[in-house]
Amino acid sequence: MTRLLFETELPVPAAEAFAWHVRPGAFGRLSPPFSDTEIVVPPVVEEGREAKFVIKLGPVPVPWVAVHQDVEPPHRFVDVQKSGPFTSWRHEHRFAPLTAETSTLSDDITFEAPLSFASAGAVKGMLEQMFAYRHALFVDDLRAHRAWGFGRQAEVAITGASGLIGRALSALLTTGGHTVVPVARKAQDEAGADAAVLDVEGGWANPRALEGRHAVVHLAGESVFGDRWSADKKRRILESRVRGTRALVEACQACAAPPKVFVCASAIGWYGDGGDADLDEQAPRGDGFLADVVEAWEGALDGLRALGTRVVMVRTGVVLTAAGGALKKQLPLFKAGLGGKVGSGQQWQSVIGLDDVLDIYLRALFDEQLSGPVNAVGPEPVRQHEFAETLARVLGRPAITPAPGFAVRAALGKEQADALVLTGAKVRPGVLEGLGHRFRHRTLEDMLRFTLGR
Repeated sequence: MTRLLFETELPVPAAEAFAWHVRPGAFGRLSPPFSDTEIVVPPVVEEGREAKFVIKLGPVPVPWVAVHQDVEPPHRFVDVQKSGPFTSWRHEHRFAPLTAETSTLSDDITFEAPLSFASAGAVKGMLEQMFAYRHALFVDDLRAHRAWGFGRQAEVAITGASGLIGRALSALLTTGGHTVVPVARKAQDEAGADAAVLDVEGGWANPRALEGRHAVVHLAGESVFGDRWSADKKRRILESRVRGTRALVEACQACAAPPKVFVCASAIGWYGDGGDADLDEQAPRGDGFLADVVEAWEGALDGLRALGTRVVMVRTGVVLTAAGGALKKQLPLFKAGLGGKVGSGQQWQSVIGLDDVLDIYLRALFDEQLSGPVNAVGPEPVRQHEFAETLARVLGRPAITPAPGFAVRAALGKEQADALVLTGAKVRPGVLEGLGHRFRHRTLEDMLRFTLGR
């Protein structure tokens, strides 16, 4: 039998820390992106309730069923393995006050690994990596909630709630005590009278689902990645954003009590190929298809201003997380030692960690100082060859296999390759830095080590 104890000081009272753990989304927030875990039945911290997961141990998926017991709010709860990969497993979560405003979290784990499983030492290393991630993320989430939206219990309608950012943002909001209303993509004639629905093709959203909400967060849109940029693909990219946004704006205009805040995803594609210029929110738009899309996308929000709704456009850069997006697609190549610079390697990449993106959305929902365009990028853009070298170093691999520009253009088509890969922009988070915004991860290496558990 092996015992491990992980303890962390928290910037909140014990009751608040306990409450965070029992709200929807807590396990999703605490699941590291570098571990492959599927939630089958989400945990509910109630006596006798079961949670079911599938975890990957190497290439093998293993079911795991845990049951909650000894639930004593706000002091502790225990989960015990009912069936799964261990011979035995017991995890006690304890919350103890330090002062009136601080507390400690203790994760006390005892387990026995079967002979067919990895050694206790290997499991210990895996758990140390996992709980270092969990505790750091939990403390940062608590700080974010304390800074923005603490105690408000707002209702937020979210389009694209099943996407990479939408899932994570929904979990961040619900663990903070807010209510998330996912807005489904569905045809108008399939929607119930009060259903939260966005019909992009029909240009309609249900006003009754937005009535009286604190905010709308609009994340939905056709991905710019994947298929080649045919005329039809470009049409879908543009129309999914402009039609969807206009439909939501018209729904807000039809509300007797429209949402107070509308936070819309946008992109640093606004700046086009920026060369070596430092670009903040005051920079003019650049050239190219993506700049055209962003201009039309953001322009579709104009009808909200007459309502008195505060509008924030989150111009997002390259979002880094092992859970998905561009980084996840590159990992197999780099882990095999086949990564390297792309094209010249001199193009700028304006990167940001996923959790910093979530903090910006959270702040945009509640901080009235934010309106108009806000660059969601980290404070230190890097050249593409620096990105490749840093990722390889974090993984302990070389970065010596270049991808020539002609090969990238052959794979993606010239327009898409040039816009997304072979050029870039050196974008700065001017608005946020002017407000003294705290970034969780300021450097590329810090972002990568956190999301990769390295």
